[in-house]
Amino acid sequence: MAPSLKKALQEFIAEIPAARLTGFPNNPGTIYNDLNFRFDMQGLTRTAWNLQVQANKNAPNTSVAKVAPASVAAVLVDFTAVFTAEQVRAAFAKSARDGTKEYIRGANAADAEDDEDGE
Repeated sequence: MAPSLKKALQEFIAEIPAARLTGFPNNPGTIYNDLNFRFDMQGLTRTAWNLQVQANKNAPNTSVAKVAPASVAAVLVDFTAVFTAEQVRAAFAKSARDGTKEYIRGANAADAEDDEDGE
């Protein structure tokens, strides 16, 4: 039996290599993936990288495939934030667990929550 969506998602987040959780690109694209999920840089807001984990449409895990292509975890990382890979991993884990968009704040923190859509 395939693991539940939440369990599979937590396992994916735990397995993202630390080197992929820092030094984000400035162009949208996939940073890391497996058969069930992908970790994408969706784009830039005025002040942050918009990072998301999305379920893959053809995921072998049927629990994951049912929600695809939805975003299942989201983190905004402020360009001015000083952060570690483990802080990004923890923010994704919290987002996945609580169904929230998480923020890693820096000097531009006041603008981050109002800037989700890049406007």
